[in-house]
Amino acid sequence: MLSEDEASFQKAVRLLCNYSLVDLDVSSDERYGSGGYSIHGCVHSWTVSVLNKEWDEDLAKLALTCIASEIPSLDERNWWLLQRRLLSHAMKYENLVMNGMLNIDGMEWALHNLGLLSAD
Repeated sequence: MLSEDEASFQKAVRLLCNYSLVDLDVSSDERYGSGGYSIHGCVHSWTVSVLNKEWDEDLAKLALTCIASEIPSLDERNWWLLQRRLLSHAMKYENLVMNGMLNIDGMEWALHNLGLLSAD
């Protein structure tokens, strides 16, 4: 498992970076927990067009849950750094919800969190 422990995660990410499949997000400030990685644009396009040929609502709900659960409260130090990283992902799910592509029954808490993110 990739996230079994910090050492195995770092080893796997280093390998992905070596092959230019993932890039270190240098725009983030890692001292405040907002550092991260971004998938290379070509790899992202490939996953969207090749791997995701069929809509999987369960995966979409999982992604929405992950985004909503990471939205920091305003009392956290440098909360805006993580919010900035989450905003584009949240906007994608706003479009999916508005276009009726995602059944939001039972997801009220997630939508509330996305609303807080948008308001901030």
